[in-house]
Amino acid sequence: ENIIFNPSKGNPSNANEAGWFPLDSNAFPGSQHLDDGGFALGFFAVITIETSNVKLDLNGFKIEWHFHFYLQQRFGAIIEIGATPFVTGQGPANFGDAPLTVSNIEIRNGELGLTSHHGIHANNASKIVLKNLKIYDFEVGGVQLSGFNGAVIKDVQIGPSLQSLPLSAFYSSARFVLLALQKLIDAIDANNLPIPSLSFANGETYLLTEIRDRLQTCMNLIFKHSIGSITEIERQSPLFAVALDLFLNRHGLPDGSAIYGIFLNSFGEGTQAFGGAINDGTNHGRDIKLKKVNIDDLKLRPREVLFVYFDPCDDSTSTQTTLQRGPFADAVGIELAVSVEHAQLMNTFAADLSGIRYVGNPLIDAQIALYKFGEYGNDGNNYGFTSELHPNLLSWALEGAVWPSCARFICNADIMFHTIKGVVGIRMDGIEEVDLHDVSVTNLENGGPFASMACGAYHGPLDGAQPGTNWDEGYMGTDVRGIGVTNGDVLV
Repeated sequence: ENIIFNPSKGNPSNANEAGWFPLDSNAFPGSQHLDDGGFALGFFAVITIETSNVKLDLNGFKIEWHFHFYLQQRFGAIIEIGATPFVTGQGPANFGDAPLTVSNIEIRNGELGLTSHHGIHANNASKIVLKNLKIYDFEVGGVQLSGFNGAVIKDVQIGPSLQSLPLSAFYSSARFVLLALQKLIDAIDANNLPIPSLSFANGETYLLTEIRDRLQTCMNLIFKHSIGSITEIERQSPLFAVALDLFLNRHGLPDGSAIYGIFLNSFGEGTQAFGGAINDGTNHGRDIKLKKVNIDDLKLRPREVLFVYFDPCDDSTSTQTTLQRGPFADAVGIELAVSVEHAQLMNTFAADLSGIRYVGNPLIDAQIALYKFGEYGNDGNNYGFTSELHPNLLSWALEGAVWPSCARFICNADIMFHTIKGVVGIRMDGIEEVDLHDVSVTNLENGGPFASMACGAYHGPLDGAQPGTNWDEGYMGTDVRGIGVTNGDVLV
């Protein structure tokens, strides 16, 4: 029968209090402390194939994520060939060691539907066969194979991609920030410590629990709005308007850096620009045949997010870019922390920003709180994880200091600092021995806006350009490519 995946089902009336997340690190490594295991950021697949010589016959049935789970788990695949979603040392969290490689894998005869990232995803597998499949309603890609050796994709229909996404990428960030914040508060309670408070430059002071409650309420409201269960009384809440501004995707299309029908990558996650993947003869992808593959109806509207850094404030000659980020490499959304007028000013090249003031929102308030109090729980953990907030940012947000003229922006990236690349039917980056036969790519559409002017013309890594990659382009947020080949060997 068809499978609708909805693990650890939560309560839709209070969706972000608990649910849709594993809690037992013995069964789901990494889930208990959001660290050091494949499940550090949740259920990343319906099926994981962690051994060799597997034939998965769907017998004409369909596997998809339940819509509620889809809203709450903002990355993952239907089928992951491997034990973790990332190779060791990559990704937005510590997913542990991933030395496992498998071979002789066949997936056939069925449909793969709703997912927040991929239909099928694999790292470092060999001898893969995908045939007689329909893959659709994905946000990032139908199929991604990285570091493979030998693959066949035959009689596969990919598309349409998902075109009714109600949430922005900032909800993804908030989902994981809230999990870390709750872990911190649990540790504080367990050690009978007083709940700390934080005062912001907008005149507000909140207990840490109030910061959690504000974020959780906004997320619950937008969740209920997305599933059609919000009440009229809830619509009248002042936080509902905040939730709409922060989390609503008003265009309905995925707003990440790129969308692919098929992405063949030489090694690793592939979030960099074209030609940026490792291809050194050891870590690479090779030997793949695509036959009778149709990719159709992929749509995207990338959302460019400004990243700020303050390294020139410490050293005017610095060439470093210490990006201001939350606990899971997520952007600190400066544009959403100020008024609409000041956000427009930020997107003007070389504008005088000395007058911009911190307005704040429940997400950035929580990111700052995790950075300030990450170790306060006194349980040996830092729940700020990889957060990076400069003293100049903190003094502006907490004390009302003037925005420093030495602050700089980097453009051309999404919320996770993935280079924006647009819509690509088939991307091949560092792949050798590719044979395409009877392959079609049709109806690709990119609704992305023009680039921000905050960085002006790109010159290098200090403002948004991608040195070391093969296509010396600037902003690619409006781009469409049928087939993209970089550093490869392809026979069409």
